[in-house]
Amino acid sequence: VKAIKFMDNHYAEPLTLDDIVFVSGLSKYHFTRLFHKTIHSTPMQYLKKVRINQSIELLKNESLTIEEIAKHVGYANGNYFSKVFKQALGVSPGQFRNSKTFSPIDYFISDH
Repeated sequence: VKAIKFMDNHYAEPLTLDDIVFVSGLSKYHFTRLFHKTIHSTPMQYLKKVRINQSIELLKNESLTIEEIAKHVGYANGNYFSKVFKQALGVSPGQFRNSKTFSPIDYFISDH
C-alpha cells in the first residue's frame, strides 16, 4: 500500500524500482513477489499505467505539447513517452488527442 501511494503521488519523478522498494521497507525480492501477487502486475508496469492514465488527462489540455506532457508524467523526453504510449494504446499521443477518446486504461500494460 505504501508503494502504491508513493507511485501515485510521485509518478512525475524519475522513479526506479529501488526507489519504490525502499519505501516499502521490504527486500526487493519479497516486495516484487508480494506486489505481483497482490496487484497482478510488476511495480514498473503499475507505474507505467499511472503515468499513461495521467497523460490521458493532460492530453485534454491542447495547450500542452507532447514534450511538456512527457515531463509532467515522469518521462525524460517526448520521443520516449510517445514510444511507451503507442506501445500501450496502439496510437501515438497526438493521434489519441485528435481522436478525443479520453478514457483511462484499466488493464496492466506489459513491459514489452
